[in-house]
Amino acid sequence: MVTQNNNIIIIGPVGAGKSTQGKLLAKALNKQLVSLDSVAEDYYQANGFGGSQFQKAKNDKGFLVAYRLWWPSVAYAAQQVVKDYTDCCAA
Repeated sequence: MVTQNNNIIIIGPVGAGKSTQGKLLAKALNKQLVSLDSVAEDYYQANGFGGSQFQKAKNDKGFLVAYRLWWPSVAYAAQQVVKDYTDCCAA
């Protein structure tokens, strides 16, 4: 059985306009808007690298190392949003 997922996930650096574009896309396409900022921490924790782990890595090894360690959790969060939400625009 083949299923199609119609989600749109927008990921990028802080201040790039993800939320603004997500709102516009969701409205234009009549999709639910899911704010990754509001749901991602649970996914980060489930993947083993939430806010407290990020802060510890940042304090111990610096921001750049912490940021690099965090990215697999971002990918995990995006995958889970696709699974957990249907027909949405996530930014």
